This record gives sequence, C-alpha cells and structure tokens, in this order.
Amino acid sequence: SLGTAMRPIDLCQFPYLGNGSNRHIMSYSNMEKPDSRNVDFTVLSKGNKTRTLKVNLADLQILEDQYIDVYYHERAKKY
Repeated sequence: SLGTAMRPIDLCQFPYLGNGSNRHIMSYSNMEKPDSRNVDFTVLSKGNKTRTLKVNLADLQILEDQYIDVYYHERAKKY
C-alpha cells in the first residue's frame, strides 16, 4: 500500500488477475510490461468515487516475490 497510495479497501479489491478496465493487471511475471515504469489501476473507492492509481512495476514485482509466490495458494484454499 505504501508504494501505491491505496486505501485498505482499494487493496482488498486489487486483483490477482485483472478484468474490465484493469484487465492489464496480471502477476508481474505474466503481464505485458508497458514502456513506462507504472501501470494504471482503477478502483471504486471511498464514497463510491472512481480513482485511477499509478502502480509502479517494481511494487508489483515485490508483491509477486514476497506475497503471491509464497502465500497465494495457501490463502486461496482458505477462501
């Protein structure tokens, strides 16, 4: 959340695999890398307002390396 300025509710909505306006969001190793170092992520946030956040690719890589690869399958079984 520190690298994206996402609120907790935004983090809960962040997809493992995106769809709709966020279909470009994939796990870091599987996504097409844009020319810039950031990708846009659209969330319906506090007060039902749409916000577009810039997510740094380095943050997505850290998310994959330190959370998704380690905990995703275990947590997916629980939920």
